[in-house]
Amino acid sequence: MRSLISYFTRRDSVKILISHLTRMEKGYLCAAGIDIESGAQVRPVLEGKRLTSGLHARNGGPFDIGAVVDLGRTAPVGSPPAVEDLLFAPSDARRTHNVRASEFWSSIQSQTRTGLRDIFGPDLRTEGRTCVVDLGKGRASLGYLKSPLTPQLILDDSGKLRVLFSDGEFECSSSLTDIRFYEEDHATLRPGVFSWVSSRMSAGAILAVGLTRPYARPGEPKSYHWLQVNNIHLQAAPLWTSENANEGGEWSDEEDKRLAAAFRRGAAVADLATSFERQPAAIRSRLHSLGLCKDGG
Repeated sequence: MRSLISYFTRRDSVKILISHLTRMEKGYLCAAGIDIESGAQVRPVLEGKRLTSGLHARNGGPFDIGAVVDLGRTAPVGSPPAVEDLLFAPSDARRTHNVRASEFWSSIQSQTRTGLRDIFGPDLRTEGRTCVVDLGKGRASLGYLKSPLTPQLILDDSGKLRVLFSDGEFECSSSLTDIRFYEEDHATLRPGVFSWVSSRMSAGAILAVGLTRPYARPGEPKSYHWLQVNNIHLQAAPLWTSENANEGGEWSDEEDKRLAAAFRRGAAVADLATSFERQPAAIRSRLHSLGLCKDGG
């Protein structure tokens, strides 16, 4: 492989809107997004290394859902199906600004397809509960899917997050790697996020989908690129964060009714926080907004 300097002198700076942000094992992540100029999907990569969690916005880095990131000089290094790969230098990457929720939704909606083959090509096929592409096959490894039916979030028997969805041809139960669902260890689920997201998916959801790097399941000799759900984007809250879900996200009319009824029955704030999977401060704030807790506390 040529030197990084040789690669980087071949292409000007690229700016992308981050729309894929996934957890890997502790200390690492994967980010991708839409090229602001061309509209192409872009996955920033390193030579022989993985992106570290230090590049996440919550750790002071540039990458976050809805952020526009100037990658600096880049060079295309992709090959099927990961044709979106662009080599970059983390020291050059900087966040320029965050887009508005409506702009983010419009950007991903314009790229959304209703069929998985429309995204990944005719080489996609069923394997077990999900889909795969053979090594060196496929026309893309990133995209956005709008399912005709509301996708469902589940925890499987091993406690792992999966998304059940269909495009009319494929019925999938695919792993979910959305980093917003997890604590810093990338293994522990953040309290409240599962139920908060689940309750809002029926109002409209776009799945950011992707194909993994080559991987062979334990005990199986052959590697594939496996279909996974990278992120769940909600029409009701396009730029939702784990803090929305855990502390002060939107309250539905049904939740307001249940909260008011429980409070009038004498339920303590601590008990309500447990029941609604929110922080006590969020419970007090909502009671105050409903006129049930005049002093806010």
